[in-house]
Amino acid sequence: MATTVIKNADWIISWNEKESAHRYVRHADVVFQDNLITFVGKDYRGKIDKTIPGDGLCVMPGLVNIHSHPSTEVMNKGFDGDGIGGQLGEFAWINYLYAYSPAMEDRVICAELGLCELLLSGVTTLVDISSPYPGWFELGERSGLRLYFAPMYTSTADFWSMNNLYQVSYHWADDQGKSWMDEALRIIDRALSDSSGRLSGVVMPAQVDTCTPELLHSSLAAAKERGIPLQIHAGQLICEFQEIVRRHGLTPIKFLDQQGLLVPETIVSHAIMLDHYRTTNFLGTSNDLSILAKSGASIAHCPLIFARIGDALDNFGRYLKEGVNIGIGTDTYPHNMIEEMRTALLISRVVSGKLDNVSTADIFSAATIGGANALHRQDIGRIAPGAKADIVLLDLSVPSMQPMRDPIRSLVHHAADRAVKDVIIDGVKVVEDRQILSMDYLGTNQKIEQVRQRMEAALPQHDFAGRTIEYLSPLVYPVEELDD
Repeated sequence: MATTVIKNADWIISWNEKESAHRYVRHADVVFQDNLITFVGKDYRGKIDKTIPGDGLCVMPGLVNIHSHPSTEVMNKGFDGDGIGGQLGEFAWINYLYAYSPAMEDRVICAELGLCELLLSGVTTLVDISSPYPGWFELGERSGLRLYFAPMYTSTADFWSMNNLYQVSYHWADDQGKSWMDEALRIIDRALSDSSGRLSGVVMPAQVDTCTPELLHSSLAAAKERGIPLQIHAGQLICEFQEIVRRHGLTPIKFLDQQGLLVPETIVSHAIMLDHYRTTNFLGTSNDLSILAKSGASIAHCPLIFARIGDALDNFGRYLKEGVNIGIGTDTYPHNMIEEMRTALLISRVVSGKLDNVSTADIFSAATIGGANALHRQDIGRIAPGAKADIVLLDLSVPSMQPMRDPIRSLVHHAADRAVKDVIIDGVKVVEDRQILSMDYLGTNQKIEQVRQRMEAALPQHDFAGRTIEYLSPLVYPVEELDD
């Protein structure tokens, strides 16, 4: 076994098992043999095959991102952000979901760019929520990431449908739903049998309103049979909340609970629209949050995408105090986990009106241990003997980290990915001196413009009203034509 020591690191975010919390350790060593951390402490004196000088470095656990869509969301840079076609909020978002989406053969290009960006922000474990596309599995193997494949499927023909600007409809295709689930499970089973040990899966019935109860029950059974998590979007949209109330007379959270889906194996994506929320509190109840907390289910919190449409998880601190396990996800661009952490912290303070609603420690824990707990992993999201060697080295000398009083506070509140120097996953260096070793970041970047052009040309064919890119996403400023 090869032994690597990160020698005399200035700072280490070490895991204290007795206190179940991260703690700073100063001027100490981190040792890993092959893919496992074996020692954290002063003056390691065992066998050494490779030494990484720790001078000027902070050793932190790799970030655990439990909700991301790298195969599609990278293309929304420059397209959304202001509402489209005169619409605001979730209807604008659902409108362009199908109209502006990369072709299946282009998604591997989009995904590679997204995975590169995630690595550069310190992500070592990723739940990749995508519709299956050619080359997905091979990219996951090559990426070096600890990757959870989460192929989405539904009981509807096309997730949601829109035949007009302000109404969602559902085209049910139950038999197809079971077929799509079987395809998803084949991908997951392939990941589970991968010899590297880095690949796994999450069973992903896509949304609570697009899946029949029968498909939900089958999904949970499949997750339990494989010993892996299930994730589902719920409490995501006002229209979803209203639709579940219309169908079942229950909130989405109560419906999932009634169906036996709110269990410790489940991750609820977003869980914003609960019965206490400002736009969904019309039922006269306010106990969704306590039901969620008692169930042992986790939530995937992705603040940035909702901030863009004027929504927010209204009280991160209250969710924590109720006992809900929270992990962080990027969901959309920028695929930057540290920026997402900062957004989560600031929005929660603004919406709750309380500085002490959530601390920097709460956010960092959610992005590491919270995600690990959601995935039922005790060996990631921490620097401790017995944990996987998923390690991020922060460069404390970069100007954005100076003056150096508290590395995590400087990272989250200011430096973000600018401080990420090296990324080690499963004992293998995949980012070195800010250069990605496992994928072609620059080459993929050069291909992405052609993908954009193809998407824009095809947009009117996919939009239900035949609208153009100029209508759906006018430039921030009109182009002024100048005389030659």
